[in-house]
Amino acid sequence: MDTLQLCYTPIPQIKHYYRYGTLRDCSSARRELFFAMSLKSKSEEEAIQIARERQEERFRDKITKRTSDGVWTV
Repeated sequence: MDTLQLCYTPIPQIKHYYRYGTLRDCSSARRELFFAMSLKSKSEEEAIQIARERQEERFRDKITKRTSDGVWTV
């Protein structure tokens, strides 16, 4: 909830607009909130397992998705 709220506050939106020319896309923060809310209807063990799987998947994606080699030239 804090991440979603921070995403929509004026100062970060203005900074993002200044740097990139567009407003910040907050859809990922919104998806995270809806995911957390969906866990409330699950049993505790099931919610922990689902959250752990999602965290591992996000970690794998972060590592394998894009490296700095595509950005920096040496």
